[in-house]
Amino acid sequence: MSDKLKNKSDRLTEGLAKSLFSGQTRPNELLPTEAELGQRYDVSRPTIRNRLEEFANYGIIRRQPGQGTRVLPYSEWNILSEQVTSWISQYAEDDLPFFHETLKFRSLIEPIVSAEAAIKAQADDLMHIERGIIGMEKAVEDPDFCFEGQHYNEWDASFHEAIYRASRSMMWGHLAAVVRPTLLRIAETSLDKQQLIEKSLPAHRQVFEAIRRQQPRRAYDLAREILVLGAAESNWKDQFDDAEAVIGSVFGFHLKNNDEDQE
Repeated sequence: MSDKLKNKSDRLTEGLAKSLFSGQTRPNELLPTEAELGQRYDVSRPTIRNRLEEFANYGIIRRQPGQGTRVLPYSEWNILSEQVTSWISQYAEDDLPFFHETLKFRSLIEPIVSAEAAIKAQADDLMHIERGIIGMEKAVEDPDFCFEGQHYNEWDASFHEAIYRASRSMMWGHLAAVVRPTLLRIAETSLDKQQLIEKSLPAHRQVFEAIRRQQPRRAYDLAREILVLGAAESNWKDQFDDAEAVIGSVFGFHLKNNDEDQE
């Protein structure tokens, strides 16, 4: 495929993704017809069908012969796919359920992942986690919050992804990329970025130390502390409280208030 044709088909894909993930086209609504899409993006029908099939494979749309292409309910969308999370990060509006669900996922799962990393992390895992925290610490010393060409938020995301991979779990390892969109969005919507960094950066270092020292319960509690701080300093507190209510109903207490000393 020539670069020109590829660019046209890519514009089709991104145009559809923006329409779907921004909420411009909602569940149960129909996408434009193949003829309309072909005219709008100047691409052939085989190209359109291939790109629509991609969205169908992610559970986003269903093609119905004679009835058009209909958008499926959000509950059917594979929001744990790396491609889908990339589209969420780029195009999703805050009033749609994507960030609510992925933040709830992080709130429920990430402390467990951190505890498992404290049990299973190997030397190379610790190196990657520490590189993330060092990048964060160096970035705050720069007026633009950058270190080695990466913004503080990117180092933060890399830190958390490294913890997922350090769990040595096939499931958590594959889901590592899911944390990035919500992490970056929380950082972008922080009510006071400087205050959030001042509060959460020491906790990030403490999580690393708990994992390094093989203290799973301390790693669990500190990972929840980071999530609590992030939610409190952003526009996502209601979503976090939703997950907190789930944890309280299951365990009978709020884990973030556990005072167990593991030093």
